Order: sequence, then C-alpha cells, then structure tokens
Amino acid sequence: MSLHLLRSAIWSTRFIHRTPQICAWAYQKQHYHARQDVFLHEGYCQGIKLSHNTGFALCDVRTFCTTSAPITDNSINEQETDDIYRMIQDTKTAEELLHLVDTNELTSVIASRIIHTLVQHCFSGKEDSKKLIQKLSNDPRVQKLYKVLMGNVKELSSNNMIRSLLNTYTLKLNNKNRAVVETLVEGIRSGLRSMDVSVVSNLVCGAGLLKSTKGSKGNNLASGLVDEAAHILQLRQREIDRLRPHALIGLLQVSNHFPQSFQTVVADALLGSLHKFSFVDLKNLTTVMSNVPFRSPAILRAIMYQAMQLSDQWQLPSVAKFMRALGELCFHNQDLAKQVAEFVVTKQSEWTPSLISQIAKAYSLLRIHVPEWGLFDQICEYTANHLDDFNSLELYLVLYAFGELGYKPKNEAEFYQSVTAYLESRFDDYPAETKIKLASALMLSEQVPEFMLKDVLQHKRPAGAVFQDVLVMRLNAHAHLACPNYSGPYVDSTLIPAVSHQSSALGRSVVQALKEAVGGNNKCVKTSVGTTLGYKIDALVLLDENSKPVAVDQYQLSGVQSNESGQKLQEVFEILDIHQKPLPAEYQRIAVLTWSPKERIFDKDELTGRYNLQKKHLQLAGYKLMEVDYQEWNRAKTKFQQLSLIKFKLVEATRRKVENIQE
Repeated sequence: MSLHLLRSAIWSTRFIHRTPQICAWAYQKQHYHARQDVFLHEGYCQGIKLSHNTGFALCDVRTFCTTSAPITDNSINEQETDDIYRMIQDTKTAEELLHLVDTNELTSVIASRIIHTLVQHCFSGKEDSKKLIQKLSNDPRVQKLYKVLMGNVKELSSNNMIRSLLNTYTLKLNNKNRAVVETLVEGIRSGLRSMDVSVVSNLVCGAGLLKSTKGSKGNNLASGLVDEAAHILQLRQREIDRLRPHALIGLLQVSNHFPQSFQTVVADALLGSLHKFSFVDLKNLTTVMSNVPFRSPAILRAIMYQAMQLSDQWQLPSVAKFMRALGELCFHNQDLAKQVAEFVVTKQSEWTPSLISQIAKAYSLLRIHVPEWGLFDQICEYTANHLDDFNSLELYLVLYAFGELGYKPKNEAEFYQSVTAYLESRFDDYPAETKIKLASALMLSEQVPEFMLKDVLQHKRPAGAVFQDVLVMRLNAHAHLACPNYSGPYVDSTLIPAVSHQSSALGRSVVQALKEAVGGNNKCVKTSVGTTLGYKIDALVLLDENSKPVAVDQYQLSGVQSNESGQKLQEVFEILDIHQKPLPAEYQRIAVLTWSPKERIFDKDELTGRYNLQKKHLQLAGYKLMEVDYQEWNRAKTKFQQLSLIKFKLVEATRRKVENIQE
C-alpha cells in the first residue's frame, strides 16, 4: 500500500500540492522498500518536488536506488597481500611488472592492480607509449591477466571495475577482450544506481575514452553505460556539489560529449563550489575551459575574483599557465592583470625564458599593455641579457607580444640589433615553419631583417605541400611595399591560394548597408575579398574618375571563386591580384574595414600590431580605407543613420564627394 501511495504522490503534482501530509507519510514508508527496483529516474526528479512541499529533506537519493551496497575498496586491501602489493608498486618497468604475472598467484583484484600499473608505466615518459602499448597488446601475459580478471569480476569494487574498464580502453585491448568489456560493463551497470556520486563521476570522466571509438558491441555497451552514468549525475545534481574540485573539472572536460542539460548541471555545481578551490584548482579549471567549447561569463568572473583572493597561494609557474589560459579564453580583468604584472615583476629571481615567454604570450592574447606597470620593460631587459638561454619558440613568443601590443623597447635599435645578430647565427638550423614565425613576429615591429626575408621568400612552394599561406603572403607584401632596399627574391603570386575566413556580424551588417547605399547594385560592391597581401577586406568598392561606383568584376580579378550563393557563415575570399594590369590612374579602390573590440588593445583606441600593419600595407598598395568602428556603428540605430554614416565614411576615405549614393 505504501508503494502505491508513493507512486501516486510522485506522478501527480496536483496531489502533492493539495495533500502534503499524505505525501510525507508515503515518503517515510518508502524506507521499508528502498531496495526494490522502482523510482530511480522519475522518483528522484519528482522527489525533489515532494521534499519542497512536505518539508522532508531528501538526504540521499540512494534511498530510491535498487541494488545491493557496493563493495568498498577496503575489501580489495583485505584480499591483497602486502608483499605482492609492495612488489607491484616497486616495479620500475613494464617488463618487471609482467614478470610478476609468471611468478605469483593472481586474483582478479591483483590482476586489476597490475593492469592499472601497466598503464602508469606506459605514460611515465620512460618508454615510448605507442610502442609499449603495441607490445603489450600481443603479450600473452597480459591476456593471462584478463583471463583472471574475467573469472571473478564480482570480487572487484565498483571503483575497481570502472578503473579496469578505463585501463582496457587505454591499452587499446577492448576489441581483443570484448567479453571482459561486456562483463565489466554489466557489473558496473548492476551497481550504478547505488554507487556514491564520486564513483559515478569517475566513470563519466572517462567519456572521452569510452565514447571516442565506435563499432564493436563492447564499445557500444561502454558508450551507453557512460550516458546512463551522466544521466544519473543529472538526477543527483544536489550531490555533485560535494565532489572534489578535480572531479568537477574532469566532468567539465568531458561535458561536450553530453547534452546541454548536463553542461548546465556541471556549470551550476562549479559555480557553487569555486569558493573551495585552491589557486592550482583554478588554474586547472581555466586550462580545461580554454580547451573545451564551453564558456560561462559568470564562472570566469568568479574565477578571477577567487584568484585575486588567493594571491598568497600564487607561484610563478602556475600563474603563468593561469594567465595563458585566460588569454586563450579572451576574458579580461584589468585589475587581475595589474596584480599579476606586479607579482611577476617582484619574482625576477625566479624568471626563466619559458615562464617569461608564457607571460608575454598571455598578455598579447589578452591584448593588455599598460606601460606604467613596467612589466614589458623588465621582460625586454631580461630577454636582452639572456638571449642565449632562449629557444626559438620562446623568443618568438616574446617578439610577437612586443609587436602585437606595440611595445617599443627603451633602446629599440640596440635591442633589435642584438636579436638579429643572435638569430642570424642560428637561422639556417631552424625548420621552415620556425623561420616564418620569427620573421612575421619581427615584421609586426617593422624590424624584420633582409636575410630573413630572402631565406623565407626564396623557397618555392612544392606541389601539394601545405603552405604557410597567410604569413608568407604578408612577408611577401612587406618586402614589396615597405622595404625599398630589398631586391628579391619574391614569392610568385600565382602560387598563393585563396584564403578562407568567417565574416563577423559587424562586417556583414556594414556591407549590407553599403550595398543599399549604392542603390542595391551588388556588382558595385565585392564582398569578402582576399588579397595577395594576405589580408581580408570586408568589401571592395571601385570609383571611376567621376566618383561613381563601377562594377568591380571588370578589373584586376584573377583566380575568382564566386561567392554569389549568399552563404553567411563561411565566406570564400576572392583573390585580388595587385600584380596584374593596374586600374586607370583616376580610379580609386576603396577597402572597407570593420574594427570590433578584438582588433584593439584592451581599453584603448589603438589597433593591435597585426591590424596596424594591415592598414599600412593596404595604403601602400594604393587602397583608400573606409574604416567603420563597432562603437560608431552601434550608435547608428536607424537605416537613415547607417546610410548617412556610410556616405560620410566614403567621403572621408576618398576626400571627395561620391556620386549615386542613396540618402
């Protein structure tokens, strides 16, 4: 009778609201039947409502669970002898560990422990992990371990079964041991509902491994099991807050394998638990967030506030990684950036080229540079005094940050002379990709030496090879336009492919208004133009000698890939070849450029180094620039205001009245 009353109470919210006393009585009676196979999914969700309406707290969702209590890890220790356990832990190589298989009597618990330790050896760094995994997959002693494991899976605790399943996939033995996988999956599933939430989270954290491969029955079983575990975590969301930080971070890392509702549950748990995180936990969380398609401004703001509160836990290596991750996320907090800059400056005795290059990269990604902080002055001085300690990547990151942020060393000529001399003595030893990166970083500061240009531009593009398209195109343009004393070689423009780019919402909005301004004549506005300079142009307009827009397609277009289908997300750039027959002298090319916040140094009106260089190269190539900033465009609310702004910008770019523009 009690079960019947509880089922009725759960499925009728109207009944719950009207008769809370009966629902409470039914809830109390449920304790007599907690082990029966009912009410896991519906029971928990509706049970939350029941607790809110009766005043009875649902202390543990496992009162709704169905299976026997899981075997704890204490049972493992009782079955393992201290000697064999110590021998497993003391092994230094996989071969030593496998020798124990031949010389000792094995139980399923010991076999599981050996397999787990094998995985640790594979990724210890002492041996090549791929070769070792391949070797283990053909070793008969490993198969013996799995036979023992298969014989007595029920001896394992829930946590140990999950660990064994994950280790099997890690060693890529899931197809050879399909029966073991199926047995482990069924064993885990039978106890899944009664497992502690921390154990369930361990299984869900393996989603990246268990859901990455598909095809076999074992794989499908494991994938389905993880989905079930994730669903259970959603049903037990109030318990997730009790997880340790590393478990919550692990759940976030695999959240993209599950529906949006799971991500929401994990995000809520993180937001409610951040006050318990150490600074190292915050660093790990930020690093994971920078590598997954998940963004939460609320969580990022809380992370930054918590990080400033935990400044007494800061260590230079963890701070460098934390700031690098924030840079990848492009989430700004100038107060935190200032506090970190001051901290870094006070720790100069701990500086290394690796740490300093990471800090420089972080601030360039964040686009934050305040000269008064003195951070980059100190980085510049350290770099000049320790050039021999830098490798090519570390030096590139520092030079790139200087150019991107527009930083000018106090002794600029002396600094770049020493850098150039250092690189010239080693340049021939660098791979082509490194040479291109170093040259492009120095180009941002307009300090790229002639020997670098010759080295990078003299190599022809091999047939079918992947080319460093954008950087080489820009270096080639720089050599043509900004280096009057440079005499070649140059890259053949016919070898430069089309560039793909995703137009911004701002760019599309401005271009649409521009088309309307010229009377809706699409032929007079060429959108999504890519040039052999290596830069994208939101739109191109040609004006004749009477300042009237003319059809762009009639002039200087080669290698055209039409983009007339109206696609909005991925727009293919057309190549505008500046080396072909020039326009009539009286014609003007108007390059339409839109600037959003990400193109500017944070909290300043200055463009970053890349976009300053773009403007200079386009102007040297003969373009007139029509620049539209996001702030002024946002102020133009009506169509009349937008058309008026377009007209003003065209006149500003050409210095003369433009005909046939709609009012």
